[in-house]
Amino acid sequence: MHCTMVFKDTRVDLFVVYHPPSCANGLKTSDFFDDWSIFLDAQILNSRDILITGDFNLHLDNPDNPDVMKFNKLLDVHGLKQHVNELLDLFFAQDSSHLLCDAVVDPGLTDPCGNYSCGHFAIVVPLNFIKPSRQRKTVTFRKYINKSHQLQNGHMDGIENLPHP
Repeated sequence: MHCTMVFKDTRVDLFVVYHPPSCANGLKTSDFFDDWSIFLDAQILNSRDILITGDFNLHLDNPDNPDVMKFNKLLDVHGLKQHVNELLDLFFAQDSSHLLCDAVVDPGLTDPCGNYSCGHFAIVVPLNFIKPSRQRKTVTFRKYINKSHQLQNGHMDGIENLPHP
C-alpha cells in the first residue's frame, strides 16, 4: 500500500509492505529479495523522503541468519535505517531523514488476561513536520449599521427617495 503525504513544501511517500512467510506461499525468499531490491532502487531515485513499514516476517534478532544479513545489507546500500526494535514489524526511513522523532513500540495488543495476543505490536512514530505559520489578514469593511440606518431613513448620499418597506 502506498500514500503520498504533502505538508507545505515537504512530500513524503509512505509504504506499507507485507512479506508472507516463504513456507506459506511457496515463493522463494530470493524472489522477495530481488523484488525488494528493485522496489528500493526505484524509491531511492525519488528525491522525496520515504517511510516504509510493515510485517516482513524476518527475525532481525538473529543477525547471523543469511536472510537477515542480506536484508540488512540491502537497507544499508539504500541508505535506510531500521527505527523500531521489534522483531517482525519494522519501520524504515532514510538515514539522512529529519522527519522522525523517536519511534515508539506500543505493545497494546493483548488478550483479556493481559498476555500479548501475537508477535505483532502497534507502532507509533511521531513525525517532525513544520507547522505552517499562522497568516494574518487585514480585513477592511464599512460600518454596516450606520449605512443600513441611513438607507432606512433615505438619507444616504447618491440614493434618492428609496421606498420604505
